[in-house]
Amino acid sequence: MIPNPTPPPDLTSFFNRFSNEELHQIGLALIQQSQ
Repeated sequence: MIPNPTPPPDLTSFFNRFSNEELHQIGLALIQQSQ
């Protein structure tokens, strides 16, 4: 998968709804699911 330097506007606004703390928790949850 090639990383996109500029995410779509809808994806940007989606992530802007979360604080850094919430994004960190979501990231940890995704990592745990992938293991």
